[in-house]
Amino acid sequence: MAVSLMPYFKALGSCEDPLREIKKWCGSLAKEKVLGDRVMVAVYGRPEKTAGGIYMSDAQIQEDQFQGCVGAICSLGPTAFVYDGQFKWEGDKPKVWDWVLFNPAEGYQYAFRKACIRIFRSDSIKAVVSDPLLYY
Repeated sequence: MAVSLMPYFKALGSCEDPLREIKKWCGSLAKEKVLGDRVMVAVYGRPEKTAGGIYMSDAQIQEDQFQGCVGAICSLGPTAFVYDGQFKWEGDKPKVWDWVLFNPAEGYQYAFRKACIRIFRSDSIKAVVSDPLLYY
């Protein structure tokens, strides 16, 4: 039986502080240990009501589950963003609870307490971003 992630996306879409809401749904994920160079990300969901006052349909909200390209890092593997002989990382490393940009097709999706989680290799994280709303 498939887990409905709609309550998670509706909660994110109706709150003023989406990072606080993600921490409420997924906060204990920071205690989970991803392996190697993996990064665990809680997927962000757009607001239910657009800036122009239009309400998105449930189908549009649910699409973030599959096409969402921004999320907050919940957990980092011990070798995430570290030189591994192929991928050379330079500069600052993303931290837990940073907003990051990614290609959704590069990660594996899971449900954790009915929240939408993806796990990526660290080289699949494209950028640290300041505002998740700017990337939809």
